[in-house]
Amino acid sequence: MRGLLKRSPRRTPWVTAAMATLEGRITGDASSHLEAAEGYGQMGNASNRILALMAAARALVAAGSVDQAEAIITELAEFAGRNAAPGLLAGLPPGLLAGLPVVTRPAAGPRPAAPSPAAP
Repeated sequence: MRGLLKRSPRRTPWVTAAMATLEGRITGDASSHLEAAEGYGQMGNASNRILALMAAARALVAAGSVDQAEAIITELAEFAGRNAAPGLLAGLPPGLLAGLPVVTRPAAGPRPAAPSPAAP
């Protein structure tokens, strides 16, 4: 994948962000993940931005840079709460998540039943 992206004739924002994501994944370098998050944010892709921030937070925690990870983890917790996505927080130390201002969205009501198929 890395070679494919490097050989891309067009250096689009998507290619640049993908290269940063891949670099972060290979090296474990949080700054690469943060670069990817910035690129995805500039393109308006909130989901990929959050996934890149999640990778950056995990890399920072693994490197012992908990202070740098705290603001990112707060943003992740708020996003996870708003989007009912608690899995985003998996793997982060529970102590870092305690007391975070997690925003939750209102519970959805029951979904309407699917229409019955027409009788032949």
